[in-house]
Amino acid sequence: SFWLHKYKAIELALKNYDEVIFMDWDVDCIKPIDDNFYKKIKEKNSSLQIPLYTFPLEGYLDYAFKRSPKLSKEWKEFTGLHYDSLMKYGYILNNYLCVPCTCFIYCSDINLLNEIND
Repeated sequence: SFWLHKYKAIELALKNYDEVIFMDWDVDCIKPIDDNFYKKIKEKNSSLQIPLYTFPLEGYLDYAFKRSPKLSKEWKEFTGLHYDSLMKYGYILNNYLCVPCTCFIYCSDINLLNEIND
């Protein structure tokens, strides 16, 4: 249910439009959206596009703790919970843990959206 609000927004939009782009409130536009932007999305020929976060499968926690040795106890606990969440909800691709970055979602198929929700 973590991204239920995003699902509902996209579902409502797809009832009124053939395709939609969902962007989180905190996504910054670094250049104006032009026709090339939409052309690139259509070139993928995919009804769902979501960027991925990737994290190394081996040594993620060691790397995080060595990179920031002064992490507070709370941040270390958070990092451990984050890793557990990645292991539970992510998938492995080329020795990386991958999870969707749902700050940007392109969708043109409500059935696919419903399948993901199920």
